[in-house]
Amino acid sequence: MKDEEIKYYLEEAKFYIISNRFKVAEKYLKRVLKEEPDNIEALFHMGLLNELLNRLQEAREYYEKVLELSPQHKGALSHLSKLQIK
Repeated sequence: MKDEEIKYYLEEAKFYIISNRFKVAEKYLKRVLKEEPDNIEALFHMGLLNELLNRLQEAREYYEKVLELSPQHKGALSHLSKLQIK
């Protein structure tokens, strides 16, 4: 998959998350992660998607993976700290 395709799939996923069409968003994100398992943006958005779907353990795992790759990722740090409270 080319970089342009990755960017397209990520943008589509974000659009569908905002539109509350989570299954479609998840499909796009999984496609990116199949090609690039360490794609930080896709991992973060999978965390967000799982959080919105109340799949909190999965969300934590995605945020933790983001932080393994990028320890100062503000979004992952923020969401993970909120999940620790729940």
